[in-house]
Amino acid sequence: MDESKKSLPSRDMNSGQVGSPEFTPVAAAGESSPTARVERLIAQRTQYEGPLPPPALFKEFGLVVPTAPERILCQFEEDSKHFRKISSTAIESETGSVKRAQWMAFVLVLFCVTGAFVFARYGHETLAGILLVSTLVPIVANYLKSPNSVEPDKGELKEKIPRKQTGKRR
Repeated sequence: MDESKKSLPSRDMNSGQVGSPEFTPVAAAGESSPTARVERLIAQRTQYEGPLPPPALFKEFGLVVPTAPERILCQFEEDSKHFRKISSTAIESETGSVKRAQWMAFVLVLFCVTGAFVFARYGHETLAGILLVSTLVPIVANYLKSPNSVEPDKGELKEKIPRKQTGKRR
């Protein structure tokens, strides 16, 4: 046997002696020895989805730190409350923004229509007509637009309403 292939004995951690009965040298690569110790490394990966671990793992947390399951549940409840609060705040904010926009549009339309009547009263019928048409055409166009569609330039998807086809298929 070649000297470079021999395994070197190491000290046993318990007794401090070389070659103690608890220590068996590992055979070098390519050697087969009846006293060679086979070491095997087994790795296991566990993965789960969701805020809480599966019950078996949850129980093991309690073995490491006795209050861990309680703390994990409390943290989950706090995160859930926070998420619901943020969601409701966002919805309330969006609703308020839409209401403000509608009131602003109402005031602007009222101002333009009143201005058109004032212009017509004082003999500027062409200007009154232009102001009235430029105000009412976008309103009517927006009203006639499908309620399920959203403008694609806002980054939102546009829902399509299926329509019945008339005529023959080709």
